[in-house]
Amino acid sequence: SFNGALAADGGQLRVVINTTLSLSASCLGTFLMSAFLGGKFDMVHIQNATLAGGVAIGTAADLYTEPAGALLIGLFASLVSVFGYHFLSPLLNRTIGLEDTAGVHNLHGMPGLIGGLSGIIVVAAAEKGDYGLSYNEYFADRSPSTAYPYQIYALLVTFFSAIAAGLITGALVSRLPTKPKSVRFSDEEHWEVPNDFHTL
Repeated sequence: SFNGALAADGGQLRVVINTTLSLSASCLGTFLMSAFLGGKFDMVHIQNATLAGGVAIGTAADLYTEPAGALLIGLFASLVSVFGYHFLSPLLNRTIGLEDTAGVHNLHGMPGLIGGLSGIIVVAAAEKGDYGLSYNEYFADRSPSTAYPYQIYALLVTFFSAIAAGLITGALVSRLPTKPKSVRFSDEEHWEVPNDFHTL
């Protein structure tokens, strides 16, 4: 998992366990919420929101969340993600014309925000005895009460950087010389496609 790439040696096992638990809860929550909202499973939910737990646990993956914490993070992320796909995406499309075809907002944005908030909570609740000799690798010379504000700062910097980068990118892309597409979401105008390709 990407979550374990930067983890210290002792933390990689926690990354595997926390990520697996969070993804498992995310899968369960996605199937439950999808069936509850639509009466049937929606493939957009299943393909995307099942991964929300992996995104949300990222900040706290190598920390002591306890199994219940990892499960709760994954479950909550999946519920928020399915809610976003079912209600928020159509609302954004109707009101501001936002076409989130890749599910960036619901799979990475909101679960990433949940991950940032869970990181703050896990760091604030940390106890030195849980980490043993590796405590200084995680907290350096700080106590949990002085370390968690840095999680808040990091979350705010990341959030506003993402908003600013999105606005700048949107402004630049909107100025590219393009002709209006005759058929939306069709690749024929810009890509080589097979002869038997037909747009629905």
